[in-house]
Amino acid sequence: MTNLTGPVVVGIDGSAAALHAMQWAVQEALARDVALRLVHVVEGPTPHTSPHQHFDLETQYGQTALRAAEAALTDTYTPVKIDTALIYGPVDTVLVDESLDAAMICLGSVGVDKLASTVLGSTALTLATQAHCPVAIIRDQDQHDLARTDGWIVAVIDRQPDSHVVLGHALDIARRRKARVLALGVWSAELGETAYDELDRQLRDCQQSYPDVHARAVAVPASAPPYLENWDEPVALVVMGSAEADLVPRLLGPRHPSGLRYANCSVLVIRD
Repeated sequence: MTNLTGPVVVGIDGSAAALHAMQWAVQEALARDVALRLVHVVEGPTPHTSPHQHFDLETQYGQTALRAAEAALTDTYTPVKIDTALIYGPVDTVLVDESLDAAMICLGSVGVDKLASTVLGSTALTLATQAHCPVAIIRDQDQHDLARTDGWIVAVIDRQPDSHVVLGHALDIARRRKARVLALGVWSAELGETAYDELDRQLRDCQQSYPDVHARAVAVPASAPPYLENWDEPVALVVMGSAEADLVPRLLGPRHPSGLRYANCSVLVIRD
């Protein structure tokens, strides 16, 4: 169960992608009135148990990365409580442990498929499937994408018990970020009109708490990526339940030469 009073944790590795994820996470921390916890993980033993200079350098790098991230927030006068931590150990294990007491955990990504052999890529996939709280994997943006503010929030709705939670998160984020919501129902083709009727009912029920958010419902007899490949408008964020976490690599993969519009979106996996 997600700790609603816990911090929003951000993995800081010194990259621009991590700083972008941190800026995205600030709004989530402010909305929940919780701290923003910046964590850098040094993979290896503590300096007290290792005589190797390599770990001293890694420690210095981590401290520098955390200071730079904190300074970036301080310079913008962001009214959020900031907590920093330098932790030693396997990065996947450390961040999964961090998720136990977190309201959300955020990572930056320039493409999970592209970086699948690196710490960032493998960690993103591990957290998407093993974390104990919602996991946001924030797609890095190029200069063209930075000007984009009109992306849809897509809620992937299936017949899982947490579908109303997924839709609620999408509507809440859309309200705060002044975005639109696409409730994308992915059900068996055999359900026919019943699938759309059920999806429409779920959306109307959830939207009663968010009457100011523009939303529409679409039911498709497939998974989300094939439909989004032909969606002709930009997508900023895809929100999905833990049962759909295996879609993360496809949604966050490298930019496709065909120019798929969803290829630059971020992903939020709800784990309640």
